[in-house]
Amino acid sequence: LALLPYWHLADLCPAVESLAVAPSVGILHLCTSRARPSRGPAVVIPDRTGSLALSPLEVATVRSARAGQQVHEPQSVEALREMAATCTLLHVTGHGIFNPNNPYYSGFLISRGEDAQGIFTQYIPGAGSAPVSAPEPWAIRMLTVAECLAELSLPECRLAVLSACESGVPRIHAGGELTGLPNALLVSGAKSVIATLWLTDEGAAAALLHYFYQSWEGGTGHNPSVAGSLTTARKMLKEADQEDLRHILGPDAKLPALSRPYSSPLYSDTFQCFGTW
Repeated sequence: LALLPYWHLADLCPAVESLAVAPSVGILHLCTSRARPSRGPAVVIPDRTGSLALSPLEVATVRSARAGQQVHEPQSVEALREMAATCTLLHVTGHGIFNPNNPYYSGFLISRGEDAQGIFTQYIPGAGSAPVSAPEPWAIRMLTVAECLAELSLPECRLAVLSACESGVPRIHAGGELTGLPNALLVSGAKSVIATLWLTDEGAAAALLHYFYQSWEGGTGHNPSVAGSLTTARKMLKEADQEDLRHILGPDAKLPALSRPYSSPLYSDTFQCFGTW
């Protein structure tokens, strides 16, 4: 059910103003009972590989959305754990890794130069390499689903944004529960999570999140609903023309050669809201 095309259902039912997917009834109850501020300190994790040209633009979008408030960029998993205690927004703009064989070892890349080892610790030695448990020269450490569940606490987090490929893909384990990053971050304390269901287009992701923060009250907008703001951002992305997108992404942005470059669901429907509205 987590992978149904819910956005298409919303298109068929104009009265639907927003969509959110809850991994389970128990987690939905936890999320709806949490009081979390929309404004406050933020943590942003940029691309650590140097391969994502628009990662700095997303970082700048978060900093603009949180103007006048603290925005931290942790350089290690340990630093993230410390900053997580007070952050109200966690925004990841980098690479996500989905491990279909062991979803607890799915995660996102966070830092270079760490030498930590442990039962949940994973590193990516290089592009296309399989994760390893021991640090290697120039390896990038992941924050795994298992680490989120066991060691990460987000007691003030209103929203976690995972702008990384396949960051929202779950897998059902033998106990019947969905296992993946959105579920792990909700269990860790976040009230809502925005994550992706397939490989993302950098330009589409950066533009959609620009529109999202423009709408959401935790950015520069006035809509208190995370899911509602994501719905607004999706509509704006589908309708944006070449001029609109180059204003956001830069005059040299490489866009599909269409009057509305990101109108296809391949681009507009990548992100989904998990948790509560």
